Amino acid sequence: MAEKKTLNPAAMTVEEVAKTLGIPRKWLEADIAAGAPTNDDGTVNLVHYGRGSTRVASRASKRIASPKGKSRRDTTPRLIGA
Repeated sequence: MAEKKTLNPAAMTVEEVAKTLGIPRKWLEADIAAGAPTNDDGTVNLVHYGRGSTRVASRASKRIASPKGKSRRDTTPRLIGA
């Protein structure tokens, strides 16, 4: 019987991370090329990668312009008579 390989989330290959997250390998490779953290041996710490991705997404969402220069609060739908 073949021995099942246990994944180490602190040291995963690019292929293992892509498969685990269900994303194309080229996306992960592009993130790494853009500065996503890797270990000295080229493996990826899944927690560090996830934390970095969350920070990037958070910064990007703050740069999204609101319609007509209004704040997000001004664009919230209101009930009639409220």
